Amino acid sequence: MVFNRDKSVFNIIAVNFLSLFMIIVTGYTNPMINSFSNTTELLNEAFILVFTYHLYQFTDYMPDLYARNLVGNSLVVLTIINTVLNLGVS
Repeated sequence: MVFNRDKSVFNIIAVNFLSLFMIIVTGYTNPMINSFSNTTELLNEAFILVFTYHLYQFTDYMPDLYARNLVGNSLVVLTIINTVLNLGVS
């Protein structure tokens, strides 16, 4: 990612594939001790995947500023939901 700093879309694609890979590995191997922790880990990875989908809208390929604003608001709401869910689980 350091060498592709001028190509933000490729960085987002790399993060997307890494997150998808982590979901697959976590789903198949169940690395945590109990199933509740595994489910929490899968939920967090799914949120990361959704967050990276939002990041596509902040590249130069999305010229509509109003749509960027809506996506930014959606990203803030999803971040709050993720934080509340993780704090509620603890």
